[in-house]
Amino acid sequence: MLRNGCLREKPCMAAFEAYRRVAVATCDALTAGAVVKMEVKPGKRSRLGTLPIAPAAPPLYMPEPPGLTPPPALLSLPQPFVAPRGQGLWRERYTACCAACFVHAAVCHHHVEVPLRCLLIGHNPSTHAWASGYPFSNPSNRFYKLLREAGILAQHIRPCDADAVPALFGLGWTDAGCVPGSDASEYKRAVMLAWRDDLYSRLKAHLARIAAWTGHECDDEAIAPRVVAFAGKRQWASLFQPPLAGGFNHGVQDVRPPGWPLPASTEVWVLPSSSGRAVMTAEQRQGPYMELGRRLADLPWPRTHH
Repeated sequence: MLRNGCLREKPCMAAFEAYRRVAVATCDALTAGAVVKMEVKPGKRSRLGTLPIAPAAPPLYMPEPPGLTPPPALLSLPQPFVAPRGQGLWRERYTACCAACFVHAAVCHHHVEVPLRCLLIGHNPSTHAWASGYPFSNPSNRFYKLLREAGILAQHIRPCDADAVPALFGLGWTDAGCVPGSDASEYKRAVMLAWRDDLYSRLKAHLARIAAWTGHECDDEAIAPRVVAFAGKRQWASLFQPPLAGGFNHGVQDVRPPGWPLPASTEVWVLPSSSGRAVMTAEQRQGPYMELGRRLADLPWPRTHH
């Protein structure tokens, strides 16, 4: 157990191993060019929720572009966060990730990092998401249901398909804090401020990696996400000093916190928390997601220019 925003509770290692076995089987099958049919066994009840041993169908992965070589400049830059090997499978996803890199908890350079249509920012990975490797994977979390209902994701997309979502839909995944835990209220002001600095550094590194892939310095407006959407008020409010009062509305935000690293052309949205812990009506929760879905429908993917 570590303090000050680091590991507070040990994620369920049985859950981690279960999801890792699924990923390994999928990776082996993809390598062999086979079609995998996995048996779906009943999950075991734990503090992480009901954990399926295997999904009904293998996770989606994007084909790796042949002959892709990462530019040398890319390797000298800060890389997306990946949970320490053997502790979990959670990772940031600014681009697609291949099966082998997911299984081995390695940074994936097999897909080009390109400007996103939307970057989704959660609070921090739940212990379930940390173990499974997939954002918002806890069965009690409504995130994927909300995104599907809003037309942001296709109806067949599941949490285990997260590695393909950046390429298919132009949606990236990250969190304010890269630390497992299922109670957001445990993280006090000092921790949230440390997370703010780290989040800003990770956002800047994302832009730098896109510039490295293109081979030349780009205008930030051309390579930054068109939209950044915070899945919950708390992580957005905590970026301000003092924090924003909780009475601000969901939807598009007009103000920016000090030091915000993305250009003014990047829209910032705040969505209701999708967690089962957040108490609100279905209409209150769904409305801002529907609005975001309409906005993203107006933004072409792939983006037409960098």
